[in-house]
Amino acid sequence: MPAELIYCHRTGMLRLRHLVYEAPSFDIVCKCRSKQLQNTAGLWQYPPTMKIFKPVLFVVPALTLWAASLFAQASDTRGMKVLSAEQSGVVGYDPARFHALIIGINNYSRWAKLRTAVNDATSVADALVDNYGFPAGQVRRLLDENATRRNILQELDRISELGPEDSVLIYYAGHGWMDEHRNGFWIPVDAPEDDKFAYVSNAQVVQEYFKKYAVRHLLVVSDSCFSGALLRGTGAKREADWKIPAGFRKPSRWVITSGDLAPVPDDAGTGHSPFATRLLQYLRYGDEPAFGIYDLFSFVKHNLASGAICEPLDTPSHMPGGEFVLAWLDTSIPKPPPDKVLPPNIVLEPKVSPSPKENTSASSNTRTIDLGDGIELAMVLVNAGRFEMGTESGGSGNERPVRTVHITRDFWMGKTEVTQRQWKQLMGKNPSHFKGDDLPVEKVSWNDSVKFCEALTRREREANRLPQGAVYRLPTEAEWEYAARGGGKGMNTLYAGSDNLDTVAWHRGNSGRKTQNVGTKAANELGLHDMSGNVLEWVHDKYQDSYKGLETTDPSGLQKSGLDRVDRGGSWDSSASYCRVAYRCGWFPSRMVNTLGLRVVLAAPVQ
Repeated sequence: MPAELIYCHRTGMLRLRHLVYEAPSFDIVCKCRSKQLQNTAGLWQYPPTMKIFKPVLFVVPALTLWAASLFAQASDTRGMKVLSAEQSGVVGYDPARFHALIIGINNYSRWAKLRTAVNDATSVADALVDNYGFPAGQVRRLLDENATRRNILQELDRISELGPEDSVLIYYAGHGWMDEHRNGFWIPVDAPEDDKFAYVSNAQVVQEYFKKYAVRHLLVVSDSCFSGALLRGTGAKREADWKIPAGFRKPSRWVITSGDLAPVPDDAGTGHSPFATRLLQYLRYGDEPAFGIYDLFSFVKHNLASGAICEPLDTPSHMPGGEFVLAWLDTSIPKPPPDKVLPPNIVLEPKVSPSPKENTSASSNTRTIDLGDGIELAMVLVNAGRFEMGTESGGSGNERPVRTVHITRDFWMGKTEVTQRQWKQLMGKNPSHFKGDDLPVEKVSWNDSVKFCEALTRREREANRLPQGAVYRLPTEAEWEYAARGGGKGMNTLYAGSDNLDTVAWHRGNSGRKTQNVGTKAANELGLHDMSGNVLEWVHDKYQDSYKGLETTDPSGLQKSGLDRVDRGGSWDSSASYCRVAYRCGWFPSRMVNTLGLRVVLAAPVQ
C-alpha cells in the first residue's frame, strides 16, 4: 500500500501514514502561522518535504436532540447575576445550567509531546468560569495524565444524565489521528501509537453520544490535527434576521474545529495555538454582552492565520436558528473607558503661560513636556490637511483601496517613540525586554499604552498645563500615516522621510536584532524620528482588513468591527516591506512583545 510522510504542526514531526486518498478538492486556502513553518518574504509556507493539505476552520450545527434524564449537581454561581443576558432579551438564561468538559494533553506517554494544549484548555476553562459564570464544579478538567481514554469516555457518558434545560461545551486540545477510511480520532494520554481502538473515535462522539444527549445546547470545540473528521452535519448559515433570544430558545448542536482533514499548528508564539489564541481573545475581550456561537466563529475565522480566508462547508441543516449562547457576568463585562465629549472649539494653546520647558509660541513647531526629574517629552506640530491614505502598488490588500483622507484639526505628535525613561517616570515600572533609558519602551499592550496617555493627561491637567479641549492619546491610524508621510510636506516616499530605509530606520538588516536609542536615525519632513522601524507603534483604531467603505474625514476607527487594534511602522526585527508607511497590521489589545511600543499625540479626543 502506498504511503506518505505527514508533517504535524502541533509537534513539528513527520509521521508515516498509508496513502489511500487525496486531499479534498475544496477551493479553500488557509495560510497557517507556526514556528515549524518556513517564512519566505513574509508568507508562511509548508516545508518542501510535506504533502500540502488545505487547513480550514469549520463550524457545523449537527444532528438532533434525544431525551435523557436530568443530571442534578450542586451549583456554584456565587450569587452573580447575568444582567447582560437580560439586557439582550434572553429569557431563562441561567449560568448554573451550563457545564463543560475540558480536555488538554501535552505530556503523552507514547506520542510526541505538545507545548500549548494544556495551557489552551486551562485558559478556556478559566474564561468560562470567570467571565461567563459556569459553576467551577461543573467544569470538568481532564489534563495530561487524567485524560485517559477511560476518563474521557466516562465524562462523555455523564453528559447523558443532563436535562433539556442544560447546555454543554466540550473542548479538546491534543493530538488527532485519521485512519485509511478518513475516520478521525482524539488521542488520549495513554494511547499507543498504532492501535486506533485505544483512541476516542470522532464518529463515536457524534453518532453515539450526541444522539443520547438531551441537553438544549451542545458545542464541541476541537483543536487537533484532522479534527474536520468530526464534521458530518451542516455548514453554518445564520439567517439574516437571527436574534439572540430566539437562537437561545431553540436547541442546537454545534461543532467548531481548527482544521479539516489536515495538520494544525501547536504554537502561535503566544503560549497558545493560533486557533486558541483567537478563541480566547473573543472569550476574554469580546465587547458584546451576549453572543451566539456563530459570532465567535466569525471572529476566529476572520482573524485566524493573520487574515487567511477559511470558509465553512455547506451540508444539510438539522436545527436551523438554534445557537449556543454565552452572556458575560455583570461583574465581568469589560468596561471601556468613557467617551470624552468633543468641545465645540479645540484650542491647542495652554490655558496659562507655560514654563520655559513647555514653550509653544506661535512661531514654534515644537513643544516640550516636562515629566519631572529632568525628563522631557518633545512633540512636533502637525498641521491639518489632506493626503492619500494607503497604496495601490505592492503591499497587501488591507492597504487598499487608496482614499483621500481629510485631517481637519492640527495636532501635536511625539518627536520619538516613548522611551523607557519616560514610561518609567509616569508608570513606575519598565516592562521592556531590551533595557536602556533612551531605548523605546516595548512589551506594552494597547491597554497599557492607553493608560500611559491617560496618566499623562491627568498629570498635565492637574498642573494646569493641558491645552483647552485636548488630551494625550494614541494617534488615530489616519493621523499616524499622515504624519509619517510628512503631513503635507512629504515627497510620497516609501518609508517615513526617504526611499532609503537605512537612512531613516532601524530594521532587521541593520539593528543588530535589538532596539536602538530613539532619534538616532534621520527624521522625516516634519522632524519625526523612527516612524519607520525601531518598534511598531500602537494606534487608536480597531483593525479592519481593508479601507473599503470607511469614513474619510477625521476617521477614528471606532466604527470598525472586531477586537484587534492597529499597529504601524515596522520594527527592529522587520524586513523592508513591513517598514513602509502604508504597512498595517492588527493584534489583540493585550499583546505584549519586544517589537511593539507607542507614540503619543496631543489632540482633540477621538469621537
